[in-house]
Amino acid sequence: MTARIRPVAPADLPALAGMVAALAAHHGEVAEATPDALGRHLFAPQAAAWLAVLLAEEDGGPLGYAVLFRFFPVQTGETSVILEHLYVAPAVRGRGIGRALLQAAAEQGRAWGCADLRVAARTDNAAAQRFYERQGLQGRPRSGIAYRMPLG
Repeated sequence: MTARIRPVAPADLPALAGMVAALAAHHGEVAEATPDALGRHLFAPQAAAWLAVLLAEEDGGPLGYAVLFRFFPVQTGETSVILEHLYVAPAVRGRGIGRALLQAAAEQGRAWGCADLRVAARTDNAAAQRFYERQGLQGRPRSGIAYRMPLG
């Protein structure tokens, strides 16, 4: 059977939180997101205008996900879709699921009227870099440090 890509639903939140935790662990991080927190933001009023989560599934079981949002890089004067997360469970990698999620993310970006899709890969993640380059994305090396300021 072929994987199906669809928008995440409230019933998917526990599985989504588990995959978010798996991706964070892969990067040596700890996920803080709970199913309740994810649901509060993903299904908030107006969230669909700027935020989407796509789920890859087969026979009702989750295989991976993509998180994307609209972004306005002011220097371009056009909106972009940012692919924030792309995760495929290790047991099903190499089956085209990542490619299908990337294509679905691009379709969502077009639906939002975005001019391009942007994604970043960690400098130590050569496999992700190769994947994106095989899909036709062009790398734009950047340097710098990302900062975070808690607002709560």
